[in-house]
Amino acid sequence: MRHPRPRRFRGEVERILNMVDGALVLVDAAEGPLPQTKFVVSKALKVGLKPIVVINKVDRPDSRPAQVVNEVFDLFAALDASEEQLDFPILYGSAKEGWMAASAEGPKDQGMVPLFDLVTRHVAPPKTEDGPFRMLAPSSNPIPISAASSPGASAQAREAEPDGQGARSAGQAGRGRSRHQGARLPRA
Repeated sequence: MRHPRPRRFRGEVERILNMVDGALVLVDAAEGPLPQTKFVVSKALKVGLKPIVVINKVDRPDSRPAQVVNEVFDLFAALDASEEQLDFPILYGSAKEGWMAASAEGPKDQGMVPLFDLVTRHVAPPKTEDGPFRMLAPSSNPIPISAASSPGASAQAREAEPDGQGARSAGQAGRGRSRHQGARLPRA
């Protein structure tokens, strides 16, 4: 998860962590763990997540992936990670170049497949409950939007739009596009 804006940082992190089944700790291969990394990782460890560590930007000339892995391990240990959490899987790569691998040297020809494979192997499937559909909203951002443009909206919400073109945010009717215009949902 990417950390939210500082204004609501703490509350949003805790709220989002209740919605996830796994975590990637993305660390710059030159800079190492940053202060916000410590806060988010501490919360993730406390809720029992077993993060995957991703060392990014190993293509930079000033990268130091081995030392950064040690810094991440020291951070986890300082945050009272369990033995299982301290045994975190590691991937190295360059998002800019579009590759991830189990070694900082590559192979570089597999793209992001190693990342996707590791996530499917390492992150437990979601726990589900019987009953009607329920959804947690991913953000408490107070941008006024209609139900048809919010994540998880159903096809029925789209049908309620008189023009059949999807929802618009409050105050958008009859005006041109804006950055808050609602999403267009596919026809059922």
